Amino acid sequence: MKAKIEVTIGDDEGNVIGQLNPQTLDLGKPSLHDIEGAVEAWRRRALPQGDP
Repeated sequence: MKAKIEVTIGDDEGNVIGQLNPQTLDLGKPSLHDIEGAVEAWRRRALPQGDP
């Protein structure tokens, strides 16, 4: 199972102020545990280090 994650950051007025390129994730089998693991691995790669 594959999924696409897109991150868009907007201001209070709805204007886009930042955006990451869409990423495709291989989620493995469609269980909640596998999906959470794939999303967490992506988050660690894509987002700046610091408090989540």
